Amino acid sequence: MCRIGLAAFLLLFAGLVVADAQAQQRGGLYAVPCEGCSVQQMREVADAELDIGGVIVYNLANAQMISIIKTPYGVMHDGPISAELQYYFDDLVGLYQANGNSLDYIVELTDFQGGLSFQVASQPDNLPLSATEALASSSRMNNLRNYLYSTYVGYIAGAHTFLRPFNPVTWLNPDYGLIRTQVIFPDGSSIVLYFDPGSNDVSQWTYSPGTARDANNNSIPQNAEEFAGGGYREYDFSGLPQSSINDWVNWAAMNGIPVTGGQTGRMGCTSAGGSTVCTWIAF
Repeated sequence: MCRIGLAAFLLLFAGLVVADAQAQQRGGLYAVPCEGCSVQQMREVADAELDIGGVIVYNLANAQMISIIKTPYGVMHDGPISAELQYYFDDLVGLYQANGNSLDYIVELTDFQGGLSFQVASQPDNLPLSATEALASSSRMNNLRNYLYSTYVGYIAGAHTFLRPFNPVTWLNPDYGLIRTQVIFPDGSSIVLYFDPGSNDVSQWTYSPGTARDANNNSIPQNAEEFAGGGYREYDFSGLPQSSINDWVNWAAMNGIPVTGGQTGRMGCTSAGGSTVCTWIAF
């Protein structure tokens, strides 16, 4: 009996070591969501995720979280959940439920020129006025990220009710459970940033690649390779303010891409032979 008990303990300990290594590799705990699942379904998800080791399976909608450790023989055991992780998860659930069962938030910078402006009203020139400008100017993007870090935490946390998700000791891995903010600029363009507690960056708000869009929902290229998408891509600028179009043309120039022809409401970008050219399309 003692030998069996010791063997089981060693297997559980090995599972914890593997789980901890996975956590360090991912920058947080190895965790997967299972929204709307029963506890049995959460255990089935854990079984499918693991060959050996540990995993956290959570359900924000039902405020449930389980820890599972799987031994080399395929036996699953309930693993430990630290008090700090439980506190963090409870606050994350609180944010999720207070925001209509979502971790996605929206900040319209034009709204922050009034009573909820915090520091923006006093320093409006330091923030990007469009998504293109945010991509083109690292200093203004950093100003935006620092602004979110210094003021928006308190804004969405409801007067410091839920602060632990922003400064956790133990947290869910960066692939899931992210608090995201869509920033909408005065010209109607937008980007998405997510809060990464495991980031070494001071602000911890990180731009989510590929999320920059103008007011017409055109995807704004992040670099020269994305203008033509590896071949050909068209953009609809009809109805956009001239300032937004100028920003886009300037961003193309900064990436070494010429824009030819007379301005119309539509542009096509072509990539061939290692170079990209964008041309206004005549109607």
